[in-house]
Amino acid sequence: MNQYGMSSLKILLSETLREKPDSYVIEQLFARVSSVQELLELTHEEIIECGARPAKAKQIKSALQLGKFLATPPKSTGTIIRKPDDAYEVLKPHLLYQPNERFVVIGLGTKNNVVFSEVVSSGTANSCLVTPLLVLRPLIKRNCVAGILGHQHPSGLPDPSPEDCSVTKNIMNAASTCSIDILDHLILGDNCYVSMKERGLM
Repeated sequence: MNQYGMSSLKILLSETLREKPDSYVIEQLFARVSSVQELLELTHEEIIECGARPAKAKQIKSALQLGKFLATPPKSTGTIIRKPDDAYEVLKPHLLYQPNERFVVIGLGTKNNVVFSEVVSSGTANSCLVTPLLVLRPLIKRNCVAGILGHQHPSGLPDPSPEDCSVTKNIMNAASTCSIDILDHLILGDNCYVSMKERGLM
């Protein structure tokens, strides 16, 4: 999230806690983190280290957990995927604010309706092991005719890497032998995404 977003969040959190935006605890909290993801992952102990008393730390942690919960949209099964924005909304609950890379598969029916969405691999802060088998197994199991791939870059920068292009090509080649179309691969960053299909990379 950009600096404006963090500033807005700082004001919202201070109003929720009935604190001034420039109070010591609020200032220390936001000095400690550089992204929404890091803020949401703060532990009770880390909040106390920022100068909050135990009761206040519990209140802050609860507010952050509520924000994370509200950011998760309802179950997406049945959603029709007509454009990359639709796929992005399905992927967000799986990938938003996650500290490590995750790889998600969206399975589609004959009318591009979402049959399922599932995390098939979880890795480190900058890599995630993905094989065609991991992707194809749930698609075949649920009789899907098409799929959409998605993963996030915890760095916040969604530009596809050479490895992203290579993995996508391998999956597409394997899927074609099973008569399954891989329609797109979305890479998520900080409140943004890149569609490899729109970029002409697949």
